[in-house]
Amino acid sequence: MKKITFKHFVVLLLIILFLLWGNDYLSYSRRIGNTGFYLVETMAMSKDGKPLAGLYYKTPFGYKGVEMPGFPRTVLWNDKYLISKNYDGNNSAFFCYVIINQDSVNASDGNIENIRVFITETDYYTYLQQIGLSESNMNQTDNHIAWWEVIL
Repeated sequence: MKKITFKHFVVLLLIILFLLWGNDYLSYSRRIGNTGFYLVETMAMSKDGKPLAGLYYKTPFGYKGVEMPGFPRTVLWNDKYLISKNYDGNNSAFFCYVIINQDSVNASDGNIENIRVFITETDYYTYLQQIGLSESNMNQTDNHIAWWEVIL
């Protein structure tokens, strides 16, 4: 049996660090604009066998899932708010609306102080009017994570 030298130990340590970095870098995720939120591929599958994306906040220690029902189908954001219009992963109709005040997110642990979940579209639009927010003035994306986005 060969002796493990310091040189072998360093090479092994570098390989492990590279694999850990690569796992985080090559995970199927997509940042939502310039926010700290990401769409991350989950283990859940739609009825047609495609993986579903979840909404996560990236902390210094990894991703923390946003506690909300369903999966984001449409995400809107600006400098202050992030909106997730959620569906069940199979039926394309929205069944809830989630509004997150980005100023209320603790960057160190991903805890969200101000998150609102609405079941009806009427309540959702009423709240948007109350806070003076318009969807037309926000950036928008879907829940698609393309393989080339992982590389770029």
